[in-house]
Amino acid sequence: MTYLGWQRRARAIGAHIAALDEAARSAALASATTALIARSCRRARPAEGGDRAAHAWLDAHLADPSLDDELRALAERHGSVDAAPFVYEHIEHAIDPRARVDANRYATPSPVARWMARAALRAIDEHGMGGALDEWLALDPACGAGALLVALAREAPALARGLYGIERDPIVALGARTYLRAALGLEDSDERVGAEDALTGPWQRPREARGLIVVANPPYATDEPMNAWLRALVHGQDPRSTESYRARGDERAKKNSKWLDTAQLRFLRWIHSECDRSERAVAVVALGHAWVDHPTFATVRRALCASFDEVSVLDLHGAARNGLLAPDGTRDQNVFDIQQGLALLLLVRSRGGRSLVRRADLWGSRAEKFAALDADRVAWSAVDPRAPEHRFEVLAAGDAEGEDERAWRAMSSTLAVFAQSSPAIITGRDALVLGFERAECEAVVRALADAAVSDDAVRSKLKLAIDEGALRALRARASEGALVIRRWSYRPWDERWALDDRALVDRARTGPVMDALRTEKTLAIVTRRQSPPERGWNYLLVTALPACDGVLRADPHGTEVLLSRERLEDGALRSNASPAWLRALGERLGLEASDALWQRAFEYVVGTLESARYRQRFQRWIASEAPRVPWPSDASEFERTASEGARCVARHTGAIEPARDLRWTLGEQSASTTMIARARWSERDQRLLLADGAWIEGLSAAELDCTIGARRPALRWLEDRVGCAVTDVMIERYATVIARVRAELRQRDDAR
Repeated sequence: MTYLGWQRRARAIGAHIAALDEAARSAALASATTALIARSCRRARPAEGGDRAAHAWLDAHLADPSLDDELRALAERHGSVDAAPFVYEHIEHAIDPRARVDANRYATPSPVARWMARAALRAIDEHGMGGALDEWLALDPACGAGALLVALAREAPALARGLYGIERDPIVALGARTYLRAALGLEDSDERVGAEDALTGPWQRPREARGLIVVANPPYATDEPMNAWLRALVHGQDPRSTESYRARGDERAKKNSKWLDTAQLRFLRWIHSECDRSERAVAVVALGHAWVDHPTFATVRRALCASFDEVSVLDLHGAARNGLLAPDGTRDQNVFDIQQGLALLLLVRSRGGRSLVRRADLWGSRAEKFAALDADRVAWSAVDPRAPEHRFEVLAAGDAEGEDERAWRAMSSTLAVFAQSSPAIITGRDALVLGFERAECEAVVRALADAAVSDDAVRSKLKLAIDEGALRALRARASEGALVIRRWSYRPWDERWALDDRALVDRARTGPVMDALRTEKTLAIVTRRQSPPERGWNYLLVTALPACDGVLRADPHGTEVLLSRERLEDGALRSNASPAWLRALGERLGLEASDALWQRAFEYVVGTLESARYRQRFQRWIASEAPRVPWPSDASEFERTASEGARCVARHTGAIEPARDLRWTLGEQSASTTMIARARWSERDQRLLLADGAWIEGLSAAELDCTIGARRPALRWLEDRVGCAVTDVMIERYATVIARVRAELRQRDDAR
């Protein structure tokens, strides 16, 4: 109960601070933070200047004998010796629950901090850089409350002489100074932590040193622009540190390069440059783990391998987008309370000529990961980050010679098989643009066309953020009946009605592919250019409609790509085959490169991507780039694969008999008055609960868990309709969704 007692106390302190005026709030927050940090380290309350009466409210908390037990419970919850690193974020969260998320402020758990400290010290010995540690400098450029600096000094007390931190938040910096003073006895801690932004320029080192240790858990995101110095550094234009985190002359720029502008990558480049300024340097950095394998970060991985004698990555996983499951299906948990997985990066610059790149992975619960870190149960494997992706990936057993990679490189990219492709649609305002029924879109059109309603009222009612001229033009089109309403594919087998107007849709996507799909007379493959490496690849959907972004993916990296069978040019549908690829296919099969061959070749592509063997064999390359298509060995293989593709097309888009064995129980209410309040599977009752007294029977957990990409169609279809009334039309449509899910599961069982 003591941790709950701490939570109540944090809320009480936070409520007091939140009630103060703005001028007094910062002083009260600083006073509470420093006092509690000192108390957590078994020290008396720190000396204060100013009006002591203004802080009398805090004395009541400090005088409470249960406070010590509460702080110990807070420390134990984080596996820490003391609670100091976590005090500020708890008080801040009590004042404003969004503050910690917005500031990306998460103190490093003690087992992680201890491992990072030990890894840095071990690297110094292993690379022959030993000697007097009191001659080294140790820096944390985003030190927060100082958890990493204290962990480093506790592992190697001789380093205390050279500990320094940088923290842009002045109250947090004050807390870090208090922590260094209370935990380590550093009476000059005011000189050790600078309240500034490290990213404004190089670190002004206090003295010459034998070497540099950098430990950091930087914030993940930022929307702040880079200054000229930092921009030059990121692009490799600083003469003191020339590696670029962007494309070089011999590399193509990566899509989604906005992910290279995150705060953590800026800090990593800053740390990289500080190491470049030192003859001996060790850095241990906690980062989101997407950069380890994601193709967008290939230039970052290449730059690190070019600069350092050792690059070691310990991937702690725990990404929420992967369903928090390890590859073997057991529970996987994040060591932070965040959505993104975590990786620890060790960089060593020793000038010793040793070249080592390696990787290790930890899966399991948070407690299991903490125990493994404390016991250093980490199994390292050497990796060879080869161009062009430079991925830190351990080769599969039996693939030492790269047979699978050679086979992959011999294939044709789907982006080369099709003459044209298109990204998916991004509406920017789903609630306004999309409707479950056509009537919902028609109601929006009527609201726009109503001349009795002012522009300001329309903006307020529809939550439209467009300029005056665009709004007038939009309302004129609505009055003239010129606004187009058509069907879009929103999720797998979940068609919605949409207002397809460029004024309402942020990225409406026009062009030969999307315009062809708007005719509803062609088919398209929806897949991904890049896929999360942790998830088994099944990003394949065949659709006859334009697709919304997110139809298959649930993570923030990249959009889906649409590859249509035909494209629209000069008002007519034409084959969307790449002439060169189709001609080469015809030559291999002894057939003419005709439209008839292309119709069958489209099904061949679908059948290839549908193949379980293909997905398993080439998983790691599909995660890096768009899927590729192998050449058929002969006509019989081509026909066999095309037939599988045709069956997939039928399952996804063809007529199908709805599932008639679903039993809907709606209590005493009728189908038109029952509102869906939830969509939750009850294992005990073997039913899908919709509301009090309402459920569906005849389903199975396997059907609800069936995924297409990262989406579960059977469950998501109903989850999206929470708040909607159950109608006969809804019941019939859902029965069709279940029929497609069952057909998909049968195909997967047959493939096994």
